[in-house]
Amino acid sequence: HEENGKIRLESGCSKQFFSDDSGRVVAFRRRNIQPKLVHLVCITFTGLTSVCVDTLIASLNMYIATQFDLLCDDLRNLCDPDEAHISRQLIACIQHHKAILSFAANSNEFFNSIIFLQFFVSAISMGLTMFQLT
Repeated sequence: HEENGKIRLESGCSKQFFSDDSGRVVAFRRRNIQPKLVHLVCITFTGLTSVCVDTLIASLNMYIATQFDLLCDDLRNLCDPDEAHISRQLIACIQHHKAILSFAANSNEFFNSIIFLQFFVSAISMGLTMFQLT
């Protein structure tokens, strides 16, 4: 109970009301839960986004590694008595290697800024949390 002259502020489970000395309700208002709900949604969205970004980056790196494993397998199996066929296979392997390198460069360019942004947001978040704890 907070005394404001002759009017008291009383809080219920999800409501607040003002009453006078006789117990008569003079004003009524609901507690605003919207900021807490928005905060909860934002934290959930941020957490899920962070997990998804980390998973995407790991998946791209595993895809690149798998493509290199396939290329190594193709190079190990270059054993044909026909030189023209080996030459065509070797050219295909070189083109595959160039495609893998191009994809890896594009992937790095794509997620370098995302990793930097994620690191920056995490650093700001930790700094603000430490500030609130002091």
